[in-house]
Amino acid sequence: MIEVIDCTLLYPSKKGIANVSFSISQGEIFGYLGPNGAVKTTTIRAMMGFMKPQEGKILIRGYDAWEQSSQVQKYVGYLPGDIAFFDEMSGMDFLKFQAELRGLNDLSLMYQLIKRF
Repeated sequence: MIEVIDCTLLYPSKKGIANVSFSISQGEIFGYLGPNGAVKTTTIRAMMGFMKPQEGKILIRGYDAWEQSSQVQKYVGYLPGDIAFFDEMSGMDFLKFQAELRGLNDLSLMYQLIKRF
């Protein structure tokens, strides 16, 4: 399901990930742990296609995370712990904004999930 192959993504400060490789099979539970500053979020952002690795490849369900990020994002969600909304934007406004960016017109599932959670 997920393959990270010799992935390197370094910031100008030379901090980042270097030659990271791992794979996660369908149904497998995987923990990606480390202290603050260990660049876990950098790896996840690369997996989502938000950042392009300088070297290596990331495949999610066979899709290249950078080249086919729109396909990857149909199957994978990411909720950062440090999310920031635009000024004056409520959580509901943010969800509607994200749906609009993705071209979603039917928000019934969103409302069902909001009610459930």
